[in-house]
Formats: sequence, structure tokens, C-alpha cells
Amino acid sequence: MAEINGRAGIRMHDYDPTWDYSINGNPSPQDRRLVQTLQQACHRSGLLDALGLPQPRIMVAHMGALEAELAIFCQGTHAAPIVVMDLDSLRGWARAGRADVLQTVQEHFASCMIDAWQEASGRDGELEKDQVQAFVETWTMTGAVDRAMIEEWANQARVAAGLPGP
Repeated sequence: MAEINGRAGIRMHDYDPTWDYSINGNPSPQDRRLVQTLQQACHRSGLLDALGLPQPRIMVAHMGALEAELAIFCQGTHAAPIVVMDLDSLRGWARAGRADVLQTVQEHFASCMIDAWQEASGRDGELEKDQVQAFVETWTMTGAVDRAMIEEWANQARVAAGLPGP
């Protein structure tokens, strides 16, 4: 199993992505650098802190192993998030659209982290796709985390749960 810059410490679940996906046990140096760059961007911007999430385990899947997906958040793992990324397919997808590879990887990763945040807050799939896309675009294009949007989502979750707002 290939875990790149994985979290040390107590596991909050016993899920292993190799049960469901073909994980690349020996990612290329290029894949390792891409994941490290992605994690550095998350750290610099405060994305994970803003979402209240710990550093995820990022696993590299074999090309095509995720079927129609390019990156997935493994449901049920929000306390110790696991993201599986098909970096070969992401690179091909970016090249076909003449997009920047790192930006494409960041977009898919940020979407996965929003999925983890939704799961952690009990809002699985409730956010509008255009809201998520706006958040992701802001982060990937500027490196800034839209904390106001996260707070708005948190307030919506409190109201939906019958709790008082801010």
C-alpha cells in the first residue's frame, strides 16, 4: 500500500483503501512530488485548519482504478481522512483540457476535503455544487480559503440540526 506523507498516530477507523481500490504500491517520484506540493499548498493556505480536518492520507491509485472518478474521499474516514487519487488520469485529463496539472489536482483534492467536511458536520451531499465549485476555484486560483463561506455552511448545519445560529 502506498501512503505518501501519511499521518502518524491513532487511527480513527479501520478502513483500508486496498479493500476497494487498486493502490499503487510504488508511486513514481513525480507522483510523490505532486502529492507533497499539494500538501504544502494545503498547509500554507490553512485549508485543512479552516475546515477543521486533520492532514489526510493521500493514496495513489493505479490508472483507471477509480473508474469514472479522478479522486475520491473515502466515506466514513472524516476523523482521519483518506483520499485516493488517480494521478495518471488526472494528468491526462488536465492535458486534454490544456489545464495546469497541479491546479487540476488541487481542485479535485479540495472537493474531496469538502466532502470530508460535509461528512464530519453531518451534511453529506447537502451543499450546492455551485457553492462547492466557487470555494474550490477561490482556493485553487488564489490560494486563499474562503472562511466566510465555511462559516455560512457551518451556520446552515447548526440551523438544520435545530441549534441556534451564530
